[in-house]
Amino acid sequence: GGWAQRFPDVAKVDRSGFAPFRFKTCLMEPDQTFQDWQGDACFLDTAGPVNALLWGDSHSAQYVSGLTAHRDAIGYRILQFGMASCPPVFGFDPGRWSPDCLAFNPHVLDVIKRYNIKTVIMAANWKVSLTEHLDLADLTKTIEVLQRKGLKVIVIGQVPFFEFPAKNLVHRVRDGDFAPIAMDPDINKRIAAHVNGATFVDPLPVFCHGAKCRFRDGITLLFLDYAHLSAVGSERVVASFLPILK
Repeated sequence: GGWAQRFPDVAKVDRSGFAPFRFKTCLMEPDQTFQDWQGDACFLDTAGPVNALLWGDSHSAQYVSGLTAHRDAIGYRILQFGMASCPPVFGFDPGRWSPDCLAFNPHVLDVIKRYNIKTVIMAANWKVSLTEHLDLADLTKTIEVLQRKGLKVIVIGQVPFFEFPAKNLVHRVRDGDFAPIAMDPDINKRIAAHVNGATFVDPLPVFCHGAKCRFRDGITLLFLDYAHLSAVGSERVVASFLPILK
């Protein structure tokens, strides 16, 4: 427990945010392939007459808990499909971070057809992918492929990316719940400029004022590490764009 008596104000970490990522079942690890994806078992606990797809890397999987928490307000079934460190962009190769990504992503078209998907929700750790030379023009082309199939496309932008994990920030930031972010504060403006008619969701206003963002709310952490949302953080972002989902 880290000798909690040394730091009596340490935040109570909400570890429930890890469980719904569903690694190795619906979110593939880098050593897995499309054949390991579990299909029907990857529907979230949502219901409705229409099927939607949640596609991306672990930054898409971080929304599983939030989408499930707001299931009654969403009104359609959501299927999870993704691979760690593999953004939902055709033709992008993250290399050693996700060696099967280039072969994995095209299978999304088979999944869309098999499950009669009507809406695709795309999310990723865009900050890291851009560092690895992701060309946002390829994001535009990917969205265009989906739109030509008559699909509604929702792109969720980058969440805050901190210099230190949230639990460490508790000890580094002693006078509040906000900390500086370690990324371009205009990153989502850059991404939004490439979504080509898709609906863009910017999560930053949920947490940020300028270049400082909220990493906790009192004793509750909103992030699990540098940038992945906790269950509480996920629920807050999803609540912010429920009207778009509806």
